[in-house]
Amino acid sequence: MSFFAVDIRYPDEFYIPSFNETKEYLKLAREVKSFVIKKLNLRDFDIKENKNEA
Repeated sequence: MSFFAVDIRYPDEFYIPSFNETKEYLKLAREVKSFVIKKLNLRDFDIKENKNEA
């Protein structure tokens, strides 16, 4: 398992990612979202986004 999978789920203390880590994780999340949307053959109007989310 990766560091993220183990240490983030079961931390001994609270972990705050750096700004660069946060940017990288956000980029990866957007790539995963895009991949899933393409695989599910969804269109823009099929997806309702919560505007309160980052």
